[in-house]
Amino acid sequence: TRAVTPSDLARLRWPLEPAMRGDGGALAYVVSGPSAELDALAYDVVVVDLGGVGEWPDEVWRVEGCRAPKWSPDGDALACVKSVGEPGLVIIRPADRIRSEVYAEPMVDFDWSPDGFALAVLTLSAELVLIDAAGTRRQTLPAPDGARLVRWSPDGADLAVVGGTDGLDARPLVATVTLIDAASGSNREWFGWNGPLRNARWSPNGSALAMIGHDRGAAGWEQDGVWTLHRDSAAPVEMTAGHDLGFGRAVRGDDERALGLAPLEWTSDGSSVLTTVVDGGRSRIVRIGVHGELTDVVAGDRAVLELATASSDDRLPLVFTWSDPWHPGELSMLVDGVERQLTSVNDAWIGEVSLAPTVPIRANDPDDATAPVVEAWLTLPSGQPNPLVVQVHGGPHHPVGWRFSFDAQRLAALGFAVLRSNPRGSTGRGREYARAVQADWGGPDLRDVLAVTDAAAEHPSVDGERVAIVGESYGGFMAIWAAATTDRFTAAIVENGISEPLTLALGESGPNFWWLEFGASPQGDPDRYRNRSAAARVDQITAPVLLIHAEDDDNVPIDQSEILHRALIESGSPVRLHTVPGEGHMVNVFGRLSRRLARTTVFDAFLFEHLHPHLRPTGVPS
Repeated sequence: TRAVTPSDLARLRWPLEPAMRGDGGALAYVVSGPSAELDALAYDVVVVDLGGVGEWPDEVWRVEGCRAPKWSPDGDALACVKSVGEPGLVIIRPADRIRSEVYAEPMVDFDWSPDGFALAVLTLSAELVLIDAAGTRRQTLPAPDGARLVRWSPDGADLAVVGGTDGLDARPLVATVTLIDAASGSNREWFGWNGPLRNARWSPNGSALAMIGHDRGAAGWEQDGVWTLHRDSAAPVEMTAGHDLGFGRAVRGDDERALGLAPLEWTSDGSSVLTTVVDGGRSRIVRIGVHGELTDVVAGDRAVLELATASSDDRLPLVFTWSDPWHPGELSMLVDGVERQLTSVNDAWIGEVSLAPTVPIRANDPDDATAPVVEAWLTLPSGQPNPLVVQVHGGPHHPVGWRFSFDAQRLAALGFAVLRSNPRGSTGRGREYARAVQADWGGPDLRDVLAVTDAAAEHPSVDGERVAIVGESYGGFMAIWAAATTDRFTAAIVENGISEPLTLALGESGPNFWWLEFGASPQGDPDRYRNRSAAARVDQITAPVLLIHAEDDDNVPIDQSEILHRALIESGSPVRLHTVPGEGHMVNVFGRLSRRLARTTVFDAFLFEHLHPHLRPTGVPS
């Protein structure tokens, strides 16, 4: 075996978006991964036969450049969205190996009619277009504001469309469900609330809509629940009111799984729904009865990410994607309580490389005996002692944990121990834990980061005197805030980070978010924002700083790094700024492979300069 290298990023493959045929006999899913040829993420739909003999399912067809597969009700056809070239909707017929491009507009979502003769397409131009299976336009209807999800009712009479605002401007976050008559086009707003809706599914008999979301505004610490909205009611009922858990969420990682719609499926008898839930650094699948009964379906020390079921089998054949610290991701199936792995898309690569072990550690805030225990994960290279890289996740509410981290493995191969943790502010530990940093970014969360850093430094494989702190977005805020308020870290890397919260809150990147996170408006209490400005504390920063920022970042505009860069230069502090052209906030998930590798080169060279000055492996520039 050999060490992991940055170029191995192009070897990773992620199964995602599983779709089970209604009879349970076939499965479609997507295989994605960075493509050196495309210099972008590639997506292929794979269709497999689940009824064949043998350990692994037989691949029936691979459809390149397509994603988001959905089976027709009769199971004869599969629709998917083009991911390469001009936008469009594709229908494939696996039995006949026929592929037809039937629609050619950018779209947000689509759904089959129950009779399989039509599809409803939500377009980026705010229209709801009904087409037949040959692509002929039947009807064009106006879509509600912010429409992003369409679901055809089981009787074919109505279309439920989820819309609303996203809460990232001066308007509050509002979610709506509009019911549109499929024949006449008449519509009525069925439901609306102040909060997000992350998915919706009709019950098998069409009497109710299951939804995931919450009615408590745009606060990132609020936990989503599962609700049912009955046809004869305008007020949903929360099935999960008695549980302090975040439903529909999953542990975050290197790829886009867990960034999109919340997983949500009904069981075929309509007695319960299935979704994921985050519990610490794990995410699992649970079954929720209509009266709130909760049963584990798939669990373990891993991150379960997505799920799909067959509609016609009460034995509950269940397909799910998952990852753990040693597997980038695979697909497995559960039938009658027996789990069977369906894919092995990363086995060849895993067989080539030496993956570093990841061990859990725990720590407490030493200044607060009542503070909750903080969970963390330490990825350890061979040899000792090794410098430590402390990675802080974004959000601040997005949890990490028992999921593969390519960055952790890549850095471990270079001789760096890597620490990831869920300090206060992270979801997965209950609402109060996630809310603990409201109006106090850089308070209890920083104490937790320092506590797990000290705990990791006690490991015999770690050199606690050579420690860098790195992070993206909110993690970037934490990295530079820690450098400005402590002397614990040898170096800091800030990616798409926040250095001047007041400037950001007064800009266009989401005042509602900032008012909630900081507990006051920037106009009403600007000092609350100024007091968390690392840019105002540059005279206290002695550690060298690397700033990495995507030029097209709309969430955290590049001026956040430019302001800090100028201030550090003026103070005489060592600082570098590396900009990433043509990329946005999620460059390390969706960015071009060449730009991600260029970022890695700068990142690694900086770490070697300040943590490993006498050891620079081949390929890492000075």
